[in-house]
Amino acid sequence: MVYLGGSLALVVLELFVHMGKAHANLQFVSFKVEFEDDLVEDLQKVPRNWRQEPPPRQAKDLGTRWAQNAFSPALRVPSVIVPVESNYLLNVQHLDFGKIVIGKPEPFGFDPRMWK
Repeated sequence: MVYLGGSLALVVLELFVHMGKAHANLQFVSFKVEFEDDLVEDLQKVPRNWRQEPPPRQAKDLGTRWAQNAFSPALRVPSVIVPVESNYLLNVQHLDFGKIVIGKPEPFGFDPRMWK
């Protein structure tokens, strides 16, 4: 399973909430990933407590069921950090995974002002 952000800015936020100042000098790469809408399933309903940390079992089970049933190569889920934005799960074992285009890695680093 691969976890993607709907945008690079969202990925930055998703990572940043789990990092401390000790991680400020880590070097990252980003990948542009493209896929058609017909390859994406939308998560229809999330548990009431889906934003809890750690995530509740019911939320984890939604993704597990999706992956086990191979409904689609991509699942759109709401971001816990910015709920009106979307993240994606990619099922690399799905038969249509090859239709997803993954770009070349591009260097990425956090602006040091983020740790002020």
